[in-house]
Amino acid sequence: MRTAVVTFAVLAVSALASGYPPQSSIDGMQGLRVACHTRDQLDFVRKFRNTPGFDLAAIERDPTYPIHVFVAANQLEQFKRALATKGIGYDVFIDDVGTITREQKQQSQLHSSDLLSSFPPWDRVRDRAKKKTSILEVLSIGRLLHPQITSYLETLALTHGHVAKLINIGTSHEDRDILGVKITSSDARPGPRPAILVDAGIHAREWLGPATALYTIRQLAENASNSHVFDNVDIYVLPSINPDGYVHTHQVDRMWKKNRSPSADGVGCFGTDVNRNFDYKWRSSGNRSCDSDYSGPGPFSERESQALKHFVESEVGSLKVYVSLHSYGKYILHSWGDKPELPENAPKLECVARKAEAELSKVRGERYQVGSSYNLLYPVHGGSKDWALAVGGVDLTYTIELPSEKYGFFAPVSEIVPVGREVFEAIKVFAKYAEGGICQGV
Repeated sequence: MRTAVVTFAVLAVSALASGYPPQSSIDGMQGLRVACHTRDQLDFVRKFRNTPGFDLAAIERDPTYPIHVFVAANQLEQFKRALATKGIGYDVFIDDVGTITREQKQQSQLHSSDLLSSFPPWDRVRDRAKKKTSILEVLSIGRLLHPQITSYLETLALTHGHVAKLINIGTSHEDRDILGVKITSSDARPGPRPAILVDAGIHAREWLGPATALYTIRQLAENASNSHVFDNVDIYVLPSINPDGYVHTHQVDRMWKKNRSPSADGVGCFGTDVNRNFDYKWRSSGNRSCDSDYSGPGPFSERESQALKHFVESEVGSLKVYVSLHSYGKYILHSWGDKPELPENAPKLECVARKAEAELSKVRGERYQVGSSYNLLYPVHGGSKDWALAVGGVDLTYTIELPSEKYGFFAPVSEIVPVGREVFEAIKVFAKYAEGGICQGV
């Protein structure tokens, strides 16, 4: 058995040294929930991070929490034997990534004509408004593709323009517009108002993020009973800030995480992890273009991170809260990501986050952990959340890891509305802080 472990480790190191890992087939890939009980066991499993054929999706600092590892079919048996040799247990929570991916793709294709017909040409906008076709109906029958997200936002700005203003913060590497909406009161006075910013989709494969952002938009723009949420605050929502990667997950590789810019090092790998590309504690060492968390050739090298940077800078003084939606886990994370120490405003960060968590937990009893990224999970360098707090001038910044431990990145459609309802309750709390209603004296 020891020979199997040594041989497997050598194979992993050799693959990394080659510099260019081939795209792992998702057919036969399994999601394993690996149970480590000691630091040595945790460190052993962590060694496979950024190894071809492996994707460590959920890692916590506490070894008593399971690690979620997606393993390609040709590596499965060796990896399972290696775990057994180390006394590490596991269970399979995704039996075949290829199968579940095809099922979800078929679901989207099955309803593609319905989705497209939900967003008519502009000369028929009034007809669409009369039909009351909503994003909630669309989300209930299948995953939204990028063209439908764009069409929904554009149509919403025309049918609900009194509260929803279309915004374009820039373009991606492949020249897709990075669109969002500004939700504002129809009788708001001219001039700046306190604001919050919600974005999603910075990691392409995390489909639940864009769906949750769209649910938030729908609740704010189409549900008049929620107009009080933005009486005194503007709410910006960007549902897909890595559109190239999102399209790639639908068309080519469901497990793709990064954007689609080519590497500049001649190795031949594509993509930068946009959430490692911001100019705060940007990581320059151990930075390989083939890694899933590659931070790019330099800070702000990517058009997507530049677009978000410029937008945040344009709202300096107004933005009070920034929230980035990710999946998966159940966390409301604040700074810092690069070190165990907490920022000076940690008491206020904790106060608002715990109030948000208390409200969202009332929806269906889900409890989210609150704390810093570094202390709850793992080191993160060059993240948007830390940059927005340290450099971007935003009062409070958070990452919300949406719950999907049972399904990994493949949350079914039935999860979209419950998760959306939870997060919307948290958004209400963030809006209360922005308008000066809570935690002001902390």
